[in-house]
Amino acid sequence: MNNGRLWLCVDSTIKKLTSANHWVTSIDPYKKDLEAAIENLKIVKNMLEEENESENKKTSSKSNNS
Repeated sequence: MNNGRLWLCVDSTIKKLTSANHWVTSIDPYKKDLEAAIENLKIVKNMLEEENESENKKTSSKSNNS
């Protein structure tokens, strides 16, 4: 899976889990796990964005050198 498709999948999952989190109460035993999953996916999303930015810089510098 390329980074663009992976980013879309992660972003979509974050949105769905965030929506599900609105229906969970603090007494539900899985609330902390759900919130941890959302935070971990946000970290993955940021990593993918940083990787994409660094690849874009490499590509643009190569095209500028041509």
